[in-house]
Parts: sequence; structure tokens; C-alpha cells
Amino acid sequence: MGPRAFCFDLDGTLYQGGSAIPGALELIARLRADGIPCRFLSNTTSRPRARITARMRSYGFNVDDDEILNATRAGGLWLDARGIRRVAAFVPDESKPDLGNVEHRGSGPVEAVVIGDMAGTWTDAHLQEAFGHLMAGAELVALSRDRFWHDGTRLVMDCGGYVAALEHTTGKRAHVVGKPSAAFFEAAVTSLGGDIPAADVVMVGDDIDSDVGGAQRAGLQGWLVQTGKYDAARVAASEVRPDRVIASVGDLESM
Repeated sequence: MGPRAFCFDLDGTLYQGGSAIPGALELIARLRADGIPCRFLSNTTSRPRARITARMRSYGFNVDDDEILNATRAGGLWLDARGIRRVAAFVPDESKPDLGNVEHRGSGPVEAVVIGDMAGTWTDAHLQEAFGHLMAGAELVALSRDRFWHDGTRLVMDCGGYVAALEHTTGKRAHVVGKPSAAFFEAAVTSLGGDIPAADVVMVGDDIDSDVGGAQRAGLQGWLVQTGKYDAARVAASEVRPDRVIASVGDLESM
């Protein structure tokens, strides 16, 4: 029996450089026609789920908000499960609603510092503020530890470097809630309805560690595409071994 559900990374896997990767639209359409559910996973925190949905629709993908799990929403689920309400969230303002029912820098001590992608606006003042909250007792929550991503023209530094800096200076270890954490992928599998075991779900992505390795550690299959930020040297150096390597998601359409 083949996979019963698919999870897809977005940037570099389904689309890149302002358009869908060739064959991606046809693949998603075929999976829907075959009754195979899909989830669309992203560590992007610089844009909310609603804008991700709008972007995907502009490329021709037929998707809804509830099919998308981004790292910010995963962070909100993590905070809610622990009853954490007062946070200092270093994400763009439009992404904050995805965190759910939290109070941003409200009255009283901050309980958690949430680190995401500030879309190129990080400053020393931001790091100093985060450092101060952490030294006062706040938890460190990382929406991702990604090192970089591909913006369509070049590799761009992601928020993992800022997380590492705060860990080094405070001595605290971040709670990672986006990819590659097991909780992130478990949340995606749970959203499928609960009757599909993780082993029957395939994660398709361009990052050998965050996408493939993270999925495999959560019990999913991890398939690697050679698009986006795929780098042969990095794959060879990684301890992660994909269950399958394919040139592009377009190649899945004919499989």
C-alpha cells in the first residue's frame, strides 16, 4: 500500500521564485482526486497562515487555512498546552494572531520569549530585550532553528542564528516547536483525523535535516526533493538518510 497522506514543505518544494514548481499543481490535484489528504507545513513565521493561503492560491493551489500548519501556529499550540499567556513574541505583527490567545508583553513578567523570523528587521535592541526577559526567568521558545532558506534568488539567514545566540548568552536551551521538532509533525498527523498512522504519512521537503530528519524522528517517511535549498554536499555530510530522493515534486505526479 502506498502513502495514505502527504505533508509538503512550501518554499523550495511546491513553489519557488514567485511561481509553482513545474508539476506541483498537477500533483496536488491528483492527490485530491484520489482522496489522499495533504497538509502544507512551513517554518515561515514572517507571514500568517491566511497570507500563506492567499499566496498559494495565487500560484494556482486549491488550499484552505486549516490545511496549513506554520511554526507560529505550532508555537501557539505549545503555549496553550502549558497555560502560558504573557509572551514577548519576536515575529511580525501580522503573524501574532497565529499564536492564539496570548498577551503580548502584558502587565506582569513575561513568561516566554518566542523567536521567529523578523523578516530582516532584527536589531541589537531586539536581542537585548529578549536577553533581559530570559535572564528574568522567561522560557525560550524557538519557532524554528532553521539556519537559512532560499528566497528565490539566494540563500538567506533564518532565525536559528538568533536562537543560538540567546542560548549561548543565557545558558538556556530553547524549546523548538516548529520543524524539526517531533511535536510539529505529530500535530500535522493529528490534524489528518487520527486514523492515519505516522508511518503511512510522507513528508516531502528540500531540507535534509529539518524536513526529512524531523519527519523521520516523528515516525513519518521523509522524501527529499532536489530543488530549493537542496545541497548535495550538505546531504552527503548529514547523518539523515531520506526514504526517497526525487528531482522535483513534479516527478511524483507520474509515480
